[in-house]
Amino acid sequence: MGRLITAGRCVVLALAMSALFTACAFAFWHENGNPVCTAKGDQLSSEAIPDGAGGAIITWYNGGVYAQRVDTSGTMLWTVNGIAVSTAPGGRLPYIVSDGACGVIITWTDLRTATSYDIYAQRVDASGKLLWPADGVPICTTACSERSRDITSDGAGGAIVAWSDDRTGTGCDVFAQRVDASGKALWKANGISVCSAEKEQGFTQIISDGAGGAVIVWADFRNGESFSIYAQRVDGSGKTLWQNDGVPVCTAPGSRLPRITSDGAGGAIIAWRDPRNTTNYDIYAQRIDGSGKTLWQTNGVPVCTVAGAKWWPLTVSDGAGGAIITWRDYRSGTNYDVYAQRVSPSGKMLWKVNGLPICTNTFNERYHEMGSDGTGGAIIAWYDERGTGNYDIYAQRVSPSGKALWKANGVPVCTATEDQQYPNVTTDRTGNAIITWLDFRSGTNYDVYAQRLRSDGTIGPTKSSTGTKGSTSRQKSGLYR
Repeated sequence: MGRLITAGRCVVLALAMSALFTACAFAFWHENGNPVCTAKGDQLSSEAIPDGAGGAIITWYNGGVYAQRVDTSGTMLWTVNGIAVSTAPGGRLPYIVSDGACGVIITWTDLRTATSYDIYAQRVDASGKLLWPADGVPICTTACSERSRDITSDGAGGAIVAWSDDRTGTGCDVFAQRVDASGKALWKANGISVCSAEKEQGFTQIISDGAGGAVIVWADFRNGESFSIYAQRVDGSGKTLWQNDGVPVCTAPGSRLPRITSDGAGGAIIAWRDPRNTTNYDIYAQRIDGSGKTLWQTNGVPVCTVAGAKWWPLTVSDGAGGAIITWRDYRSGTNYDVYAQRVSPSGKMLWKVNGLPICTNTFNERYHEMGSDGTGGAIIAWYDERGTGNYDIYAQRVSPSGKALWKANGVPVCTATEDQQYPNVTTDRTGNAIITWLDFRSGTNYDVYAQRLRSDGTIGPTKSSTGTKGSTSRQKSGLYR
């Protein structure tokens, strides 16, 4: 069951299922998107990743945890309104990662014990079949609530989950667990300790190290005065490889909201925000190698230090050992805009000083997401109210050289009535993207919708879209996440 399946086989499976379900599903993309789930009640906290065949697998919660797969033609391949991944009480905040075999592993927290939120996981194959026990396998079921959770692939059909909890009663610490392709937890029950330093650790993020383990980063309050950024590498057996309680990435006061992407060499590039120079937060980044050594200047290289607050840095690999970083930026003094920067493997900024403008219209751009386009650039999505006063979804593609490839300030993804919010970006690594979001067009509750953009920013499928591994970035924030 843990055997990896090639992207080509994923394509064959997708085509077969598309033919099977065409009679009861959309077979083409519609203006303003295709419905993924319009079930009664609010669909919340949607997440999406590429399915390996040019489509996407999407998860969300609504009293339980659900998932759906959509192909390149806009066909929903699984049960109408999605399969039930878990119906345990209080299921919420699902996160998703590929299992390397055209399916996914989904993790979430729920209240089945009625005393605290615990972490569970489920594996779903390409046809929408649940492969592990009903309502998932336990990842952590300590008496305290687990939070700041993230997940990455272990490269062998399983996954590694990282989180923080306060089981010691002296503040939140960082823990991790690996689960194999059959759903068996491979490390210590309720997780190995990644960091047990004094005070609080949180905002946990994780990426694969490419060798069966992972690199984990978090915001750390161990000095008791302000947050710093620390990281740790864990191998496939659950052994921590760097110094006890992690290596410092940045100890400048107030460093927080770390975001991490692989450097392709067993290490990582990490971006965050801190106020070291002004009363406003600026964006910095650091590269750390597989041995835990920081490669750029102490406390990171400045990505953007122009006047004005910056929020929510995100990172994706540029495929060449560097990264693309995007953030919300208040330099205009009147509204938040979206900017981006590319940083080289040596820590050099490759685009315009203080960032390339992605969207600078006169309205606030909110909650952005990003995915690598597979050619060294990125596709970025967000929502703003430039049209009717309601929130709509827009997107922009930026080239490796820092050129915006689509319409200035972004192409419309969805401008339906009422609000559309909290987009996700998945890409097929050939410049095409499927974007999902939460949609209030019904006027009564939030539903999940999706739209596909070709590499030129237009809507619909392409004949050459056979798909590869794909890419997405992810942030854990906002009302519905």
